[in-house]
Amino acid sequence: MTNTPTTLERAFQLAGSSRGMAELRERLRLEGYHNTERDLFGANLRKQLQTLMRKSRPSQSRRP
Repeated sequence: MTNTPTTLERAFQLAGSSRGMAELRERLRLEGYHNTERDLFGANLRKQLQTLMRKSRPSQSRRP
């Protein structure tokens, strides 16, 4: 038995430091995860990951 996270688990771990789904999939691929299109399929799942990505971005405060 290994402690390697599943594709889905690793995607949630990386989402906070990814700028978008394309970058997230590329990072997973570089770590040896394959079939990310299949494993990260579904509107609700993408929405959850995108919400994490958006929340982790620094706020863009407007300055005069």
